[in-house]
This record gives sequence, structure tokens and C-alpha cells, in this order.
Amino acid sequence: MPKLRYQCEDRFAETNGYDGFQDDKQALVDIYKRIKPTWEDHGQVGVDDDQLVYHISYDDHMELWDEIYQVVKKIGENCGVKISWEEIKHVMKFTFMWTKPHGVLMPHTAHNLRALSAFNIPLIGDTEIILYHRSKESSQKNIMFPGNDTYEYARHQYFNPCFLNVNKLHGLVNDSDEERLILKTHMLITPIETMIKAYEGDETIMQLPYAPWLSAKWKQKLFLVKEKT
Repeated sequence: MPKLRYQCEDRFAETNGYDGFQDDKQALVDIYKRIKPTWEDHGQVGVDDDQLVYHISYDDHMELWDEIYQVVKKIGENCGVKISWEEIKHVMKFTFMWTKPHGVLMPHTAHNLRALSAFNIPLIGDTEIILYHRSKESSQKNIMFPGNDTYEYARHQYFNPCFLNVNKLHGLVNDSDEERLILKTHMLITPIETMIKAYEGDETIMQLPYAPWLSAKWKQKLFLVKEKT
């Protein structure tokens, strides 16, 4: 049974990675660098001045989404995350999350993205995460951004792909002169407990009662490549 490098309850868990992860990680960095000029043309999009985010969803940027998905699937399988990636690929979203040097992402949850967990892949810089709890006596009702009404619960610097419970408070402080970049795969229907079980167990976990696209006759490209004339 594979052992996690680190686990904090049902909040966060880091895999042990694998030989060749650096090359696969570089493939994602190369995609990021290629799309970054277009990303910057969109203006500054994020929760504050310290962050820039670029979302790629299945139905908005299909070719780019599929390019990223193929790398993420390879990383997930090579890590030993035994879910059927093809079964649920249409309910995954990707976000490149960039943080400036010495930038801060305040305690928050990702309720607005309607995801149950995230498969985070560290790409550039210091990728420490901080987990928070809300003060017991809190009367604050803002679920996503509770402000100062929190306290630090745990922190961990990760180097390998990891699982995050996005519905519990987390944040970061990039205490470095280098930019920070991760790719967050939003697992819309897969909770962190399932991701951990799929990593530690021996059998592939199926999550849908019916997935006709897994049969041979449904296996085709997401899009048609136009022939050059």
C-alpha cells in the first residue's frame, strides 16, 4: 500500500511523486508560459492584487483543456491515484494560480467553484500551504473569506502532487523573492477521502453509475482538427 508523504486529517495530503515528475511538471510550465501573454491581455483577474488566476474549463477552451488534461492524467496515474480519470474528466476544471513574490492569499474556501476537492500540482517557487480554523466564538457568516476571524492550524511545504479539501479554510504566504505557481485541478465530484483512498488502495475507483463514453465506440477526439488547405 503506498504511503502518503504527508497528511493532515481530511484537509490536505501530499503524494510521494514519482521518477519523471519533474519532466511532466515542466510540460505544464511550458503550457503556462505559452498562454501567459494571452492571459495578461485579459487584465488582472484574481481575488486581490497578489494573485492572478487563469481558468480553463471543459466547454470553454476545449483544445487547451484537453492538452492540460492529458498531462494531468499522466501525472495522476504515475503518482498512483487510481481513479478512472477518463470517467470523470468532463467534471474537472483547471486553474493556473500565480502569486507574486511576497504575496499573500488570505484564509478562504472555494465554495464558489462548487468543487469537492483539488488535485494540486506545484510548478514554480515555494509551494507551502497554510490551513486555518475559524475561531469557535466567531459570529462571522462569510464562508469564503472570513477575514481575521481565523487562526493557523497547520502548514506544510509540498513538492509533489497533492490533495486539498477546498471547502475548509486554507491560504498561503509566499515568503520568497520568486513567483509561485501551481496548477489546481478542481475535482467537482470527488472528495479528498476518495482521492486518498484511490492513492492508498489497490483497485481503481469508479464514481458514476453509468459512463457510456468509456466504451470503445465512444472513444473519439473532443474536437475535430481542421485540415489545412
